[in-house]
Amino acid sequence: MSHIPDGEDDYSLRTLEDGDPHYIAIGKVAYSWSKLEALLDGFITDLLRGEDDATQCVIAQLIGPAPRVRAMIALARLRGGSEGLVTDMNKFGRECTEIGTKRNRVVHDMVCVSMTTGRSFKILGTADKKLEYGWRLVTDDDMKKVLAEIEDLIEVGRQLFFRMTFEIGTGEQKKLLQQLGILPLHSFPS
Repeated sequence: MSHIPDGEDDYSLRTLEDGDPHYIAIGKVAYSWSKLEALLDGFITDLLRGEDDATQCVIAQLIGPAPRVRAMIALARLRGGSEGLVTDMNKFGRECTEIGTKRNRVVHDMVCVSMTTGRSFKILGTADKKLEYGWRLVTDDDMKKVLAEIEDLIEVGRQLFFRMTFEIGTGEQKKLLQQLGILPLHSFPS
C-alpha cells in the first residue's frame, strides 16, 4: 500500500478542520445508530416485563445490536413467539451486523481531505477474515447512504417490534399500541 492515495502527494492531505461538513455526516450516522440501540433497549425492556431501572442495568452491559437481538430472540421464544417471528428476528439481526460494519467504517475510519483536489479519503484498516488496509475515496453521498440504511433498519425494527407485541405482548402492551393506532384490532400482516 502506498502511504498516500493515487494522484496526491505528501503535502496535499489534511485532517478534518473544525466545521468540516464530514463531521455532520459522521455525527448523523453515529446518532442514528444510537437511536437503533435505544429502540432495541426499549424492546428488551418490554419483553422482560420487569422493573425498567433493573432491566436497564442488564441491557447496559450489551454492547452493540447483536447481543441485543440475540436477547430479543431468546425472550421471544420464552414468550411463545412463532418460528416465523424468530426467523424474521434473525434476519433483522443479520441486517444489523451488515449495516453495523458499514457504520463502523464511517465512524472509526479517519477521513482526510486533499487541499489540491478537494477529494476526501478514509484510511481503512480492518482484518475481519481478510486484511483490508489503505486509502479509499469517500464521499458525503457514501456516508449519507449508510445513514439511510440505518434509518431504514430502524423502521424495520419498529415494524418487527409491533409484530412481536401483537404476537407475544401482554394485553396491556397490545391495548396501548392499539390506542395509538399502531396495532390493528384483529390481525397483523406477516
